[in-house]
Amino acid sequence: EFRLRKFEASARKANDKLQRSEEAAEILEEKVKFAEEEANLLAKQATEAQQEILRIRQENNKNNEENIMLKEKLREVEENAQQAASKAEVGATEAYRLKQELDNAREREKDARGSSWK
Repeated sequence: EFRLRKFEASARKANDKLQRSEEAAEILEEKVKFAEEEANLLAKQATEAQQEILRIRQENNKNNEENIMLKEKLREVEENAQQAASKAEVGATEAYRLKQELDNAREREKDARGSSWK
């Protein structure tokens, strides 16, 4: 009977130990599941962050290209403005010369009319 009680006590201890081991295994299993979920979430966040970095780089490249295009357009506009100013100056000089010619021609015509009446 002593052996039986000793055996039963041993069996209870083994069962208790087994139960604690099973509980520990369940806790570890939950921790593993939590860690996997966290790893998946972090991987998703990393992917989203990489996509955002790519989007920002593309936007930056687009802005750089737009800046280059705007600088080129500004240079063209400045060049056109300079050419227009030069042409305007030439046109003003020509207009002044033609006005002088017209005034001279009118003066000669006036003189010619005046001398024909004498």
